Amino acid sequence: GDYALVGIHPSFSSYLNKNMIKEEISRLSDVLKREVTISRQHFLRLSLPSSYQILIELDITDDYTMATLRRLDSAPVMPIRSSSSIWKTI
Repeated sequence: GDYALVGIHPSFSSYLNKNMIKEEISRLSDVLKREVTISRQHFLRLSLPSSYQILIELDITDDYTMATLRRLDSAPVMPIRSSSSIWKTI
């Protein structure tokens, strides 16, 4: 985590459980010794708008769930940012 961006990938069982996701973010933050603001949800466990509302409430600013999957050696993937207009329409 010292040389790369690291984010949370909440567990499958934490689906729509804000307290569980909060605990997972806290644990990762403790390990990294820095704030966690990046996320990627499970495709099978995504509920709009609830999943994103929880992420916003937990101070996640960038989400890669809906980004196109690409090979590691290809162009970077752009996240959905909480400041973008998509958050206001969901």
